[in-house]
Amino acid sequence: MYAKDLLALDALELLPRVIHDAGEVNPSFTALGVELPGPLWAEAPANWLGRVTSRSEDAMGSVFLAPPYKMKRLMPLMRQMQDFGVIAAGIDFSLLEGAGDTRPRSAAELTELRDAAGVPFVVAGVLDPRDAELAAEAGAEVIIACSSLSEFLGGPSLVSLVADIRDAVGDTLLFVRGGLRSGADVLRYLALGADAVVVPGSLNPHRILEQLAHGMRVTGCSGLEEISYDLIFQPMFTD
Repeated sequence: MYAKDLLALDALELLPRVIHDAGEVNPSFTALGVELPGPLWAEAPANWLGRVTSRSEDAMGSVFLAPPYKMKRLMPLMRQMQDFGVIAAGIDFSLLEGAGDTRPRSAAELTELRDAAGVPFVVAGVLDPRDAELAAEAGAEVIIACSSLSEFLGGPSLVSLVADIRDAVGDTLLFVRGGLRSGADVLRYLALGADAVVVPGSLNPHRILEQLAHGMRVTGCSGLEEISYDLIFQPMFTD
């Protein structure tokens, strides 16, 4: 999974800078009322404060994402979110394939689900900037872009669309979940416009944070606000 994402990440070459005035590196990040040591949300279970899960038993203190079930099943589930003790809740369209009783949702239905949840609403698993824009207009506080369904269709990578999704959602928080191997990959996603990255359960978020901090240090970024597309090497071509 995410093979295209990894190939696209490899094409984004980060250029090191070691002569600069950047002081101590501070990758700290706050979202949804959670203060984190870095812009990382880990797939639960994980020894990490900011977690994302689709398992009700892990829901307390996490971002809970349900598959896009039929509305008659989703609405009662969303109304339980405050009782579950979640910090945010929503639906994950990347769980659409093979789930049997799932289907796409309309923007109006997303607004109904947001109102029912009573907590910050998250829409995950989108890749088309038009979907991301509609989700933001429907009231989603967080968009989680992901290329799972695109890979199933033979479509584009997440990397190729992050910047367009950023433009489409404006100031709405944009997390990405895709191919990821190291903190350098996190740095690439942030340079493209993501606010944070979802770390798969197979990786240690503490180790990824160490690698991210090192990457920031050797690219001259003392804080997340200094990370931009300028970090990516863009060779000049001449005839």
